[in-house]
Order: sequence, then structure tokens, then C-alpha cells
Amino acid sequence: MFFILSKVIDFILYPITWILLCLLFIILSKNPLRKQRLSIFVFVLLLVLSNGYVVNTLYQAYEYKAQTLTQKYRTAIVLTGGMVSEFPLDGTHAGETADRFIQPMLLYKSGTISRILITGGDTSIGLLKHDKSFESARIKSLLIQMGIPADSILVEDKARNTYENALFTKKILGETREQFLLVTSASHMRRAYGCFQKVGLLTVPYPVNYKQKDSPMAVLEMIIPSEANLSKLASLTREIAGLFIYKLKGYN
Repeated sequence: MFFILSKVIDFILYPITWILLCLLFIILSKNPLRKQRLSIFVFVLLLVLSNGYVVNTLYQAYEYKAQTLTQKYRTAIVLTGGMVSEFPLDGTHAGETADRFIQPMLLYKSGTISRILITGGDTSIGLLKHDKSFESARIKSLLIQMGIPADSILVEDKARNTYENALFTKKILGETREQFLLVTSASHMRRAYGCFQKVGLLTVPYPVNYKQKDSPMAVLEMIIPSEANLSKLASLTREIAGLFIYKLKGYN
């Protein structure tokens, strides 16, 4: 039930949902003054939420800081989620978070790690959500094509959320005091790292797939509204809410 609710609640967290609700209130309101005030509020809200400077500042504050590795690790644990596109099914095409497998592949090639464990399964919820990406298996196949031996890749394909990533990975690795490299998106790392700590796995965060821009922003980027910023803000809002909910559930 928690898994289903956690996915459905995403809709409430999207900034576009807030804007649509405000517009609905404007349509239903019979008070001219209230309509005017709500219209101004929606305009300002849309302007702020789609502003590149605002969104980038929030990402800079929340994304896990980049780490410099000072030693070698036997295993890198890679969390799935958007690394490959779902279609077409006749091949594997990079997705939005492809950096999650690209960086471990480079670490393997450089000798920093000697094996990769991919964790993540089918997140479908009946008619509410379909997931036919087969991500773990396809990433393993892709890594093999990139020259990584099959026996250096472990796959956990049952986890449906971050906590299960940690729980099911622990079952594969067993009781150990070994340190593992934890690889996921920078905005997801806080929640992921907390979950792996909770189940007793020692991990070193290695955040990838940064969405923040660390170079100075141009004037146009700071003043022109962008629908892409609304999407980025939706992802960040979901992560912050997810971290809060996981703490309430005792997963983090």
C-alpha cells in the first residue's frame, strides 16, 4: 500500500498541479476581487516556479556534493531509474539518468571498482503506472557490450523503491563491514544513502547526473520562463517530499 501511495502522491507534488488547482479556483470563484487576486497569484507563481535562477539555486542547495575518490572499491551499487528509455524495445537507448551507469563503467575501466551491482525492478502499478523498461537486465547487457565481463555484473531486479533497493541489495551482499560505492543521481543521494545506512550497509556516496548548473547563468536564463524548469522543480519537490516521508516511515 505504501508503494502505491508513494507513486500516486507524486501528482500532488507537481508544480503544474498547484497551478491547475489555482486556475480551477479562479474559474469556480464568483467573487471578482478574489478572481483578480488569484489571477495575480497564479501569474507570479508560474513566473517564480519556471525561473532558471530560482530552480538552479534550489538544486545547488539540495544536490549531494561531488566526491573525490581516494581509494578503490570492490563493488559499486548502482540504482536504476530512467537510465534507459522504455522504447524502442529493439535496442537500448540512453535515458535521462544514463550518467548512473556511464560513470560506474568509467570507474571500472580505470580500475577504481572491480564489479557493478545494479538494483531495481518493475515499478508497475496495475493500470495506474506501466513500467516495461526491463532496466536492470538491459543495463547489464549494455555494460557487457561496453567490455565489462558478465561475471563482474550483479543484478537485483525485485526492488520497487529506494528502500527496497537497500533491503534487497543487503540480501545479496550479506552481513559485511566492507565499504561499497553508492551511485545514484545527486538529487536522490540523500534518500538513498540514508536507506543503505538504515539496513546496515556501509556505503560511500558517489553522486552523478547533476541537474544544477555550476557556471554563471546568463541574463536570459535568469529572466525567461521555461517549462523545463517546471519539470526540474517537480523532480526536486518529489525528492524532498520522498526524503521527508522516508524519515517518517523509519526508512532513512
